[in-house]
Amino acid sequence: MSGQTLQDEGWLYSDVDLSDNTTVVYTGRCMLRSLHITVVMSAHTITVDDTGTPVVGLPASGAVGTNQNCGDLLCLTGITVTPNASSTGKMTVVYKPLHDTANASPGPNPK
Repeated sequence: MSGQTLQDEGWLYSDVDLSDNTTVVYTGRCMLRSLHITVVMSAHTITVDDTGTPVVGLPASGAVGTNQNCGDLLCLTGITVTPNASSTGKMTVVYKPLHDTANASPGPNPK
C-alpha cells in the first residue's frame, strides 16, 4: 500500500521489501520521519540514503515492531533504501514530500 496519506498532514508511507537490491522511495525534496520493521530483518544492515548520501542506518536482525524515529530529517534529493544483496525482511518508510514554493506565484487578489 505504497503512497497512502497519514492523517491530513501530507505524510506518506512506502512499504519496502529488503530482498530487493535498491528501492527508490521518493525522488525530490522531502522529510524522512521514521522507519518501521514489519517483517524480521536478516543478519544484514540497511542504509537509507538521501540519493547517494547515507543518512540513517539500521542494525542487522531488526525485530518486527522496531521503529527508528528520524526526526523529520530533511532529504534534499530523495530517499533510497539500500540493503545488503543478501538481505531479507520488510520495512515501512514514512516521509513527506516538500514542494518548492520559492517561485510560486500568489493566488488571485493577494493581500
